[in-house]
Amino acid sequence: MENSIIYKVGKSGKILIGRVLPGHDFIQGIEDAFRESGLKSGNLVSCVGSLRQASFIYIKPKPGGLMGAGYDAPTILEGPLELLTIQGPIILDEGGEIFYHFHGTVMDRDARVWGGHFFREGTVMPDGQKLPGGNPVLATVDFTIIGHEGARIVRRLDPQLGMKALTPETE
Repeated sequence: MENSIIYKVGKSGKILIGRVLPGHDFIQGIEDAFRESGLKSGNLVSCVGSLRQASFIYIKPKPGGLMGAGYDAPTILEGPLELLTIQGPIILDEGGEIFYHFHGTVMDRDARVWGGHFFREGTVMPDGQKLPGGNPVLATVDFTIIGHEGARIVRRLDPQLGMKALTPETE
Protein backbone atom coordinates (compact mmCIF):
# COMPACT_ATOMS: atom_id res chain seq x y z
CA MET A 1 0.00 0.00 0.00
CA GLU A 2 1.27 3.47 -0.89
CA ASN A 3 2.11 5.70 2.07
CA SER A 4 -0.28 8.63 2.53
CA ILE A 5 2.21 10.85 4.32
CA ILE A 6 5.55 12.42 3.46
CA TYR A 7 7.94 12.97 6.35
CA LYS A 8 11.60 13.33 7.24
CA VAL A 9 13.31 13.31 10.63
CA GLY A 10 15.61 16.13 11.71
CA LYS A 11 16.23 18.04 14.90
CA SER A 12 15.64 21.50 16.29
CA GLY A 13 18.23 24.00 15.18
CA LYS A 14 18.79 27.69 15.77
CA ILE A 15 16.02 29.45 17.69
CA LEU A 16 14.95 32.93 16.59
CA ILE A 17 13.05 35.04 19.11
CA GLY A 18 11.78 38.52 18.41
CA ARG A 19 9.31 41.33 18.87
CA VAL A 20 7.55 43.30 16.14
CA LEU A 21 7.04 46.92 17.21
CA PRO A 22 3.84 49.02 17.06
CA GLY A 23 2.63 50.04 13.60
CA HIS A 24 4.65 47.46 11.65
CA ASP A 25 3.04 44.53 9.82
CA PHE A 26 3.82 41.52 12.00
CA ILE A 27 4.25 39.14 9.04
CA GLN A 28 6.67 41.50 7.31
CA GLY A 29 8.58 41.83 10.59
CA ILE A 30 8.81 38.05 10.97
CA GLU A 31 9.94 37.72 7.33
CA ASP A 32 12.65 40.36 7.84
CA ALA A 33 13.97 38.70 11.01
CA PHE A 34 13.91 35.25 9.36
CA ARG A 35 15.87 36.49 6.34
CA GLU A 36 18.45 38.28 8.51
CA SER A 37 18.85 35.24 10.82
CA GLY A 38 20.33 33.04 8.10
CA LEU A 39 17.70 30.35 8.66
CA LYS A 40 16.43 28.58 5.55
CA SER A 41 13.66 26.41 7.04
CA GLY A 42 11.77 26.62 10.31
CA ASN A 43 8.47 26.75 12.11
CA LEU A 44 6.81 29.70 13.79
CA VAL A 45 5.87 27.98 17.06
CA SER A 46 4.74 30.92 19.16
CA CYS A 47 3.28 34.26 18.13
CA VAL A 48 1.09 36.39 20.42
CA GLY A 49 0.29 40.06 20.84
CA SER A 50 -2.17 42.71 19.70
CA LEU A 51 -3.12 44.06 16.28
CA ARG A 52 -4.69 47.20 14.85
CA GLN A 53 -6.12 45.09 12.02
CA ALA A 54 -6.06 41.43 10.94
CA SER A 55 -6.23 40.08 7.38
CA PHE A 56 -6.92 36.45 6.64
CA ILE A 57 -8.72 34.06 4.33
CA TYR A 58 -10.45 30.80 5.10
CA ILE A 59 -11.43 27.82 3.03
CA LYS A 60 -15.02 27.22 1.92
CA PRO A 61 -16.79 24.79 -0.37
CA LYS A 62 -16.30 26.01 -3.94
CA PRO A 63 -17.63 23.98 -6.87
CA GLY A 64 -14.97 23.87 -9.57
CA GLY A 65 -12.26 24.82 -7.07
CA LEU A 66 -9.24 22.70 -6.27
CA MET A 67 -10.60 19.57 -4.56
CA GLY A 68 -14.03 21.26 -4.37
CA ALA A 69 -12.85 24.07 -2.11
CA GLY A 70 -11.39 27.55 -2.37
CA TYR A 71 -11.08 30.98 -0.81
CA ASP A 72 -13.50 33.88 -0.98
CA ALA A 73 -12.60 37.52 -0.51
CA PRO A 74 -10.27 38.22 2.41
CA THR A 75 -11.66 38.96 5.85
CA ILE A 76 -10.24 42.21 7.20
CA LEU A 77 -11.06 42.90 10.85
CA GLU A 78 -10.46 46.30 12.42
CA GLY A 79 -8.97 46.33 15.90
CA PRO A 80 -8.08 46.49 18.56
CA LEU A 81 -7.59 42.73 18.35
CA GLU A 82 -5.92 40.22 20.63
CA LEU A 83 -3.57 37.98 18.64
CA LEU A 84 -4.15 34.62 20.34
CA THR A 85 -1.84 32.45 18.25
CA ILE A 86 -0.19 32.16 14.85
CA GLN A 87 1.85 29.16 13.77
CA GLY A 88 3.20 27.43 10.70
CA PRO A 89 6.22 26.76 8.52
CA ILE A 90 8.44 29.46 7.03
CA ILE A 91 11.16 28.86 4.42
CA LEU A 92 13.62 30.63 2.18
CA ASP A 93 13.00 28.98 -1.21
CA GLU A 94 15.55 28.20 -3.93
CA GLY A 95 14.85 31.58 -5.56
CA GLY A 96 15.65 33.46 -2.36
CA GLU A 97 12.00 34.29 -1.64
CA ILE A 98 10.40 33.77 1.74
CA PHE A 99 7.34 31.55 1.77
CA TYR A 100 5.19 30.96 4.83
CA HIS A 101 2.00 29.11 5.67
CA PHE A 102 0.65 30.80 8.81
CA HIS A 103 -2.69 29.96 10.38
CA GLY A 104 -3.96 31.61 13.51
CA THR A 105 -6.67 33.14 15.62
CA VAL A 106 -7.56 36.61 16.85
CA MET A 107 -10.20 37.83 19.31
CA ASP A 108 -12.20 40.99 18.64
CA ARG A 109 -13.50 43.57 21.14
CA ASP A 110 -16.68 41.50 21.62
CA ALA A 111 -14.66 38.38 22.56
CA ARG A 112 -15.49 36.66 19.25
CA VAL A 113 -12.70 34.45 17.96
CA TRP A 114 -11.82 34.48 14.25
CA GLY A 115 -9.26 32.43 12.42
CA GLY A 116 -7.78 31.41 9.13
CA HIS A 117 -4.77 31.71 6.84
CA PHE A 118 -3.01 35.00 7.60
CA PHE A 119 -1.23 36.99 4.89
CA ARG A 120 0.54 40.29 4.48
CA GLU A 121 -0.75 43.09 2.29
CA GLY A 122 0.04 42.53 -1.38
CA THR A 123 0.29 38.73 -1.18
CA VAL A 124 -0.41 37.26 -4.62
CA MET A 125 -2.64 34.17 -4.67
CA PRO A 126 -2.14 31.28 -7.16
CA ASP A 127 -4.98 32.72 -9.28
CA GLY A 128 -3.09 36.04 -9.55
CA GLN A 129 -5.34 37.93 -7.11
CA LYS A 130 -3.39 40.50 -5.07
CA LEU A 131 -4.74 40.58 -1.52
CA PRO A 132 -5.50 43.83 0.34
CA GLY A 133 -5.20 44.26 4.07
CA GLY A 134 -2.27 43.81 6.38
CA ASN A 135 -1.66 43.08 10.04
CA PRO A 136 -0.23 46.16 11.78
CA VAL A 137 0.85 45.68 15.39
CA LEU A 138 -1.04 47.58 18.10
CA ALA A 139 1.33 47.24 21.11
CA THR A 140 3.57 44.24 20.47
CA VAL A 141 3.82 40.89 18.70
CA ASP A 142 6.25 38.45 20.32
CA PHE A 143 7.37 35.41 18.34
CA THR A 144 9.61 32.35 18.35
CA ILE A 145 10.82 30.40 15.31
CA ILE A 146 12.62 27.08 15.66
CA GLY A 147 14.95 26.29 12.76
CA HIS A 148 15.33 22.82 11.26
CA GLU A 149 18.57 20.80 11.14
CA GLY A 150 19.01 17.58 9.16
CA ALA A 151 15.65 18.10 7.48
CA ARG A 152 14.05 21.07 5.78
CA ILE A 153 10.85 22.16 4.12
CA VAL A 154 10.89 23.02 0.40
CA ARG A 155 8.22 23.89 -2.18
CA ARG A 156 7.72 21.15 -4.76
CA LEU A 157 5.09 20.60 -7.43
CA ASP A 158 2.41 18.24 -6.14
CA PRO A 159 0.95 16.48 -9.21
CA GLN A 160 -2.26 15.62 -7.36
CA LEU A 161 -2.88 19.28 -6.50
CA GLY A 162 -1.38 20.77 -9.68
CA MET A 163 0.50 23.37 -7.62
CA LYS A 164 3.53 23.71 -5.40
CA ALA A 165 3.16 22.41 -1.86
CA LEU A 166 5.46 22.43 1.14
CA THR A 167 7.37 19.14 1.21
CA PRO A 168 9.86 17.82 3.79
CA GLU A 169 13.32 16.74 2.58
CA THR A 170 16.56 15.67 4.21
CA GLU A 171 19.48 18.10 3.94
